[in-house]
Amino acid sequence: MGEVIMEKRSAGGLYRLVFSFCSGHWRRQPWRIGLMAATMLAGTAIDAIIPMLFGRLIDAVAASSHDAAFQAVGVVLAAAIALVVFRFVTFGLLVPSSLRIMRDIVEEAFHRVQRFSTDWHGSSFSGATVRSITRGVWAYDTLADTLLLGIFPSAVVLVTAVALLALH
Repeated sequence: MGEVIMEKRSAGGLYRLVFSFCSGHWRRQPWRIGLMAATMLAGTAIDAIIPMLFGRLIDAVAASSHDAAFQAVGVVLAAAIALVVFRFVTFGLLVPSSLRIMRDIVEEAFHRVQRFSTDWHGSSFSGATVRSITRGVWAYDTLADTLLLGIFPSAVVLVTAVALLALH
């Protein structure tokens, strides 16, 4: 765009640039991002251990131990409720956080565009500029959702499953 000169970069350099940009926005609301990551971590860890809890329930039923079976049902229910609460809190924090960051991205982008020269504004198509900014905001939203809702939980499940297998 205009005075922004794009130079050839390696893929690693581009990823570094993108994550630097995103982390700059995440650092503006550290408590919200930290709490969101912690609740997603806790919820995903609970989700990963639920099969083990059901295994204990099956063992208690197979052994005809009514007290152990009722206790196992209580633990499974408590884990399920905790999972729902953690996920609810995560999404309750994700929505306002994402909206604030996307608003900031739009405001900062238009602030930069408005500082371009009059010649640039005269020769540039404003609809294309608005579309580029909008696509950038959508790209941020997709990246943040992929990291928080896809990659991070997968990594937590992987680590939790390996830890549980190592303990057994």
